[in-house]
Amino acid sequence: MNTFPLFICKANVGRSQIAEWLFNDIHGFWGSLSIAWSEARKDKYLWIPDKTIINFLQEVYWVDICMQKIKYLSDLKSSHLVQITLVIFLYNPLIETFCDDLCKINGLTPYEYFKKKNMPIFIYPVTDPFEIWISWYQKISEEIKIIIGNLKKI
Repeated sequence: MNTFPLFICKANVGRSQIAEWLFNDIHGFWGSLSIAWSEARKDKYLWIPDKTIINFLQEVYWVDICMQKIKYLSDLKSSHLVQITLVIFLYNPLIETFCDDLCKINGLTPYEYFKKKNMPIFIYPVTDPFEIWISWYQKISEEIKIIIGNLKKI
């Protein structure tokens, strides 16, 4: 499989981190990336994913993301950008249009940037785990696994 997806959620502390590591784990391949749309939570989470999500992935999937850092579009190197084959938003960027400057590249939001490059873009509004109880992480990860499974059909 030559799919190199970029997963994007609001803060890169939950959904996109889960998707990046589940994709890599399921495919035994370390080609996916994840980034944030908003820098709002970087200081709150000390630049790492939420501890409850780190613990959830360790306990349920044996996937360790404790060394992951919150990333933004501007953090990706040119070599990463040319490698990406599709972009998957785990929320709806057409509805939630505010995007922090740090999350932009050349003044463009991730959605505008990849649309301008004619990149395949998919929007899956997965529930934000911070809007619900921790018991929903399993449900959210199952939703993300279905999304990842559908990538084989692309």
